Amino acid sequence: MDSGVFGGLMVMLCWGISDFIQSLMIRQLGTAKTMLVRNIFTFVVASLLGAYLIISDQLRFDTHAVLIITCSSAAYVSGYYFYMRGCEVGNLSLVSPIASTYSLVTILFSIIFLQERLAPVAWIAVSIIFIGIVMTSGNIFRSLRGGSQGFLQAILAMVGFGVAFFILGFSAKALDVTNAFFYSALTQAVLFTSLALTRNGKLEKGDVTQRRGWIFFAHSLLVNAGWVFYIFASKMGDLSLVTPISSVYSGVTVLLAIAIYREITTVVQKVGIGTVLVGVFLLSYK
Repeated sequence: MDSGVFGGLMVMLCWGISDFIQSLMIRQLGTAKTMLVRNIFTFVVASLLGAYLIISDQLRFDTHAVLIITCSSAAYVSGYYFYMRGCEVGNLSLVSPIASTYSLVTILFSIIFLQERLAPVAWIAVSIIFIGIVMTSGNIFRSLRGGSQGFLQAILAMVGFGVAFFILGFSAKALDVTNAFFYSALTQAVLFTSLALTRNGKLEKGDVTQRRGWIFFAHSLLVNAGWVFYIFASKMGDLSLVTPISSVYSGVTVLLAIAIYREITTVVQKVGIGTVLVGVFLLSYK
């Protein structure tokens, strides 16, 4: 199997499973507390990586790049908060595929501010995703007013993620992948923790049991393993293969939600979810 394909598949599995695992904790502890504990683990990972970079004399600092990464992290944190809220109040099988269409927002901003042009396949993908979102929502106007639990949060998550990746695209190339990942993880951990505490995310006795601790550890391991596989696949294979495969991670999350949560969706919504996933794949394919 091609290294890029293998890496893309591993990213898809790691991120798809980690999103589902996180939803277990969200439904037990709520968004704020899950956000807090999740990012304690992220902070530990960032600290260990930072220590390694310092010891190996590989730590690089570029004021412009770090500022841009911080702005991107702020948008990402906002998007992820709404994503977690959507998972808390709505069906994971509805929230996950819609939130994963953040490329729509990134592309829209690129067209407006960078005067970029889309290939014909990208326009087809955008149309397919829009149709899929409408089908998934059932009644898009009713959903926006709160008729479909989690739909509005999924849309806000999509916007947050899209803006985050658009801003990140402006980051200076002075930072290598490892340093960029370090600053992203560190700023996200700080911002996530601050937001969690302002949203009454303080932990109480009995919140983090040994079982839940292991679940959070597994989640953190999978998320960061996904990043490692993505970096590996990007170096060993073609991005034109890696990106579309890894971007369908929400499909894994949806399948797990339907199989384990037994989430009930109409036939139209199921077709809509599938349509969104197809559109995401086509949108990422270059």
